[in-house]
Amino acid sequence: MHLVFITLGNIQSDVRMQATSHAWRCVAFVPTPTFDIHPDFQTLLSSCLFHQCMDMVFDSLKKAALHGVAMTDPFGHIHNCFTPLVTYIADLPEQQLIACVSKNVYPVTTATLYQFGDQNPHPPHTGKDMLKQIEDLCRVVNPWDIVNFQKKAKLLKLHGVHLPFGQNWKFEDPIYFLNGKILHTFHKFFFDHALAWCKEASGKHILDTQYKTQHKCVGIRHFTSGVCHIKQMTGREHQDI
Repeated sequence: MHLVFITLGNIQSDVRMQATSHAWRCVAFVPTPTFDIHPDFQTLLSSCLFHQCMDMVFDSLKKAALHGVAMTDPFGHIHNCFTPLVTYIADLPEQQLIACVSKNVYPVTTATLYQFGDQNPHPPHTGKDMLKQIEDLCRVVNPWDIVNFQKKAKLLKLHGVHLPFGQNWKFEDPIYFLNGKILHTFHKFFFDHALAWCKEASGKHILDTQYKTQHKCVGIRHFTSGVCHIKQMTGREHQDI
């Protein structure tokens, strides 16, 4: 089962993240079945099922985002409220599933696997671009012919889903609501890239010497042995470095 939780963006973050506030609600249990079909199509059918279930679960929110719905605030005032999808918290494979791109493509840009490390900025992969690609592909190949459709979709770096759940959700665009997780976007990025660049630029010995000679300060760790030998670290150590 794939659990789907939802919350409101206008709830203060410190309140929303308290378990006792019950600010999150589980709205769906998306099944993850095993289909009696060739293994090459298991992922595609599971992805299509995910989008179909999400389309059904959030149908009322899509209508509210398009036309608005009357809601009463705590003071008894009635407001015409709209419900756009503000953010979706997911890991990279699920982000690729939502953006309908293959596993070797970044979900919010046009960069592919071998372009991830280059110095060139890549244009965003917007929801309109994705829907246009799927629409053009459906004109060429019948989407229910999953064998040929999947082959053609892979050539376009698409996942193979032809009915994404966000296609009729107003203001919905993956480049806006798909955000990187703090662990990988900041902490892992710093450890794997920024700190590695510093080691190469200055040399490990010089970098360690700089940290060893720093004056001790209350509340901040003093790295008496330097930092280049550290293989794993916590978020607090990332901050101190």
